[in-house]
Amino acid sequence: MDTSDRLTKLLQAECDRTNSRVKNLLNDGYNCTKCNNRGWTAEIIDGAVRYVDCSCMPLRNNMNKANKSGLSAILKKYSLDNYKVSSEWQGKIKKSAYEFLENKRGWFFIAGQSGAGKTHICTGICRELIKTGHNVKYMLWLDDVYKLKKFDEEGENLRETLKSIEVLYIDDLFKTDRNEIPSSADVRIAMEILNFRYINNKMTIISTEKNISEIFNIDVAVGGRIAEMSRENIINIKNEKEKNYRLDFV
Repeated sequence: MDTSDRLTKLLQAECDRTNSRVKNLLNDGYNCTKCNNRGWTAEIIDGAVRYVDCSCMPLRNNMNKANKSGLSAILKKYSLDNYKVSSEWQGKIKKSAYEFLENKRGWFFIAGQSGAGKTHICTGICRELIKTGHNVKYMLWLDDVYKLKKFDEEGENLRETLKSIEVLYIDDLFKTDRNEIPSSADVRIAMEILNFRYINNKMTIISTEKNISEIFNIDVAVGGRIAEMSRENIINIKNEKEKNYRLDFV
């Protein structure tokens, strides 16, 4: 055996020893037999042992992004694939969602009655964005606006995240307890977040029970920014009983 072969054999033995080690540093529920959950493998590159990311890392990164988004629970339930299309209006919504994903420009706005499938379609969009490496944050308006009204560290950190995250999904914008009119504080918070995202051209997805005209009536500045950034991606579902998506969703 010549010197070159001997060196290669020694390097391969080192790689084999390293790759046999099992670590649970990536405790995310995914098991990879290639890297034994280290996230990297030892390989011989240019005559030396090098450490390279395992092929499982893109999937792990996307799983981590899903967990951080706040959508992990409903991402398992809702996708664009299982969005049922039994009527023309549902087909148009699904088509608009795919067009938005293809273009990845501006904002996506969908309004209509509770049960019309707004959260399903928006979550489906977020699912596809996460799969392709985008950082997404979910904001449930009624819950998070309460946190933002408390001027503490948690609220301030959340405020900055909602403004700066790559993709923000606001679910049920301007929803209030007992269907009250949104307060001036609600409007101020919405304006601060949306105006920052408007100025910095950050992708934003909005679902709400209030159509675009009602948003304008609440606040012209907020409505104007949504209308300008959403443009062809504005969907207003009419309030009709047969359009309650939950009645036939399985």
